[in-house]
Amino acid sequence: AGRRSRRFAAAAPKMFEVAWGPALSAFSHALERLYHGPRPTALALRGLRVSACLAAALGLEVACRSLVNALASFTALHGPPKPLLPRHAAAVEALLGLAATRDCAEHLGAAWLPVLRVASKVAHLRLLAQGARTDDAYFGAAEGAQPDSRQARLDFAERRSREEENARALAAHSTLTDASLDALYARSTKLSAVGVEHFVTQLCAVSAAELSTGDALDLGASYVLDEEDLRPGGRYDDAEGSASAALPPLGAPRRPRVAALQRLVDVADANVHTRPRLAWDRMWRVLAAHFARAGAHANTEIAVYAVDSLRQLSLKFLAKEELKAFTFQRAFLKPFERVFRANGGGAERANVREYVVTCLDVLVQARASKIKSGWRSILHVLGNAARDREPAVAKAGFDATSRILDDHLALVAPDFVDVVTTVVAFAAAPSGSETIALEAIARLDACAKALADGTVRAAATAAARLDQEANPEAVVPGDGAQLELWWPLLLGLAQRVADARPGVRNGSLKTLRRVLERDCGAFTPETWRLVFRGVLFPSLESAWTDDAPRPGSSRPTDPPPPMPANGSWLDTTAPGVLDACVALYAARGGGRENTPLLSEMLALLGDCVCQDAEALARLAVAALQRTLASLGSLDPPAPTETWDVACHGLAHLVERALPPYLDAYLRPDPRSEDAARPAPADVAARLDKAPTLARLVA
Repeated sequence: AGRRSRRFAAAAPKMFEVAWGPALSAFSHALERLYHGPRPTALALRGLRVSACLAAALGLEVACRSLVNALASFTALHGPPKPLLPRHAAAVEALLGLAATRDCAEHLGAAWLPVLRVASKVAHLRLLAQGARTDDAYFGAAEGAQPDSRQARLDFAERRSREEENARALAAHSTLTDASLDALYARSTKLSAVGVEHFVTQLCAVSAAELSTGDALDLGASYVLDEEDLRPGGRYDDAEGSASAALPPLGAPRRPRVAALQRLVDVADANVHTRPRLAWDRMWRVLAAHFARAGAHANTEIAVYAVDSLRQLSLKFLAKEELKAFTFQRAFLKPFERVFRANGGGAERANVREYVVTCLDVLVQARASKIKSGWRSILHVLGNAARDREPAVAKAGFDATSRILDDHLALVAPDFVDVVTTVVAFAAAPSGSETIALEAIARLDACAKALADGTVRAAATAAARLDQEANPEAVVPGDGAQLELWWPLLLGLAQRVADARPGVRNGSLKTLRRVLERDCGAFTPETWRLVFRGVLFPSLESAWTDDAPRPGSSRPTDPPPPMPANGSWLDTTAPGVLDACVALYAARGGGRENTPLLSEMLALLGDCVCQDAEALARLAVAALQRTLASLGSLDPPAPTETWDVACHGLAHLVERALPPYLDAYLRPDPRSEDAARPAPADVAARLDKAPTLARLVA
């Protein structure tokens, strides 16, 4: 018996491949006859339904799709509205009955598409039969669309009248109810991981058709995204946030529908708590891409609706604890980043971007204790909001960031670098709000205090130890990793010292100096060298490129001329930067370990002295005097090596600043016996043409 069963199982697919074509022709002929009794119609529909289930169970994809499509075509719901007869209503019940047969539903695969299309259309007709407003009545045409012509309005009225007639006929000739339609989607929890992935993929295609054409049964284009393209490294993978991974846009119909989109929310909600993480990951990959497409819809009302649907799902998903060593929250919140970027570039889409920020703010306030890896996605969106040109979007983003820092700093400590990067972005916000920039600088000062008192380090270390318990290869950051946390904060403040707004750059400089003096005393000499070289010294680059016009003095001994009140960087900020460099170096002491730092300080001051701007040269000379004076007041005194470096640096500076003609007069080349020494009058005449700084130092 077992051998016969195995032979039958091997022969069944081949036998059915021979039989399904003629059977389809016979059943179709019976259903196409106008004057046919109810019994032949019922037998033909039953034959199609059983054949489709058998083809699905045997894995014959072409046969299954052909049989299901034939059954869907006999519902008379495709194309322009036609009178709905009892046999058409029976075909609708037979088609939707496929989903009620568990073995059949499990193997439908791509054949779910016609089933779900008809289910969406039936739901639309039931709303019409009940006299309720359909979902397309809540959304108008996209902004900028031309109004409907008179003929278009007449055509729509005629189509709606026929649909209402068909709705009444369907209600009269079928036993379908709202509960039976709800059960079709609720049974998705009974499908396997592969089965539910096919179900969700085809439901996304139905939703894309509704959003693009307003009709779930529109067969003019394929709206299915290939799952291969959505995998990591695929065509639409958004791991790097590149423009090449942009999803194909949806259409902009006059009356879009969102029924299938809402069904997607229901299906995802029903499966999120029952599916293993890996199965849910594959399913969410498809859902996330579709929500990202819907969030970039040309109709901003649809885009906001899609973002709100994402918010509903996120609130439910984030109610679950994230497993150790998993980063699925980051992938789950990735569509918010994608939607924000897709709606960028103009004021007409600012409401969508602002709503994305608002939804993330709601998620943080409601589920902060559950968020682990999702912080990075949230902070990336807030960072994009900081760079937004619309003040309302930037303000909403900064308010959300402030609440994170005020209420959840310990929770977000493992992503402290991303937090600082986000706040620095608000300090450089291009929206023109100096108030936000100054408040962001104050937030950076608070972050520095939290980092210095150990709050951030303790929280980050505790989180890293929890990760190490789940993943032994994870590394707990040690004391040597402190510069990795300090560096983006210090560098961000230093970059704002070059800001075009005087209030912002002066506030950044004061905060930077205060942080270095107050919180960075435990830095090693090597770390301080990095801070001077990478944070403080580059701040003076703005002085070298400041081209604001200013008068010069005729002699070095003359007092400097009055500076015009133009608020240039050199006049307002350069003195503070040089003073900070000198004060911070003096606070380090003159020990041997700081001698290399002195050499770099003198080199920097020499570069400032040898510029063609007299104002900068005078400032640098004064800073040089204070630096050397600080060496003489050290207790204990500076070692010999330090004074050697100071003398060599000063000598090199004087040598660099001498004009070449005066240098040749004072120090003729001894190797050239016949070299003529320039005449004093010639030297004086040419000295007047020398650069201002050269005359000043000479």
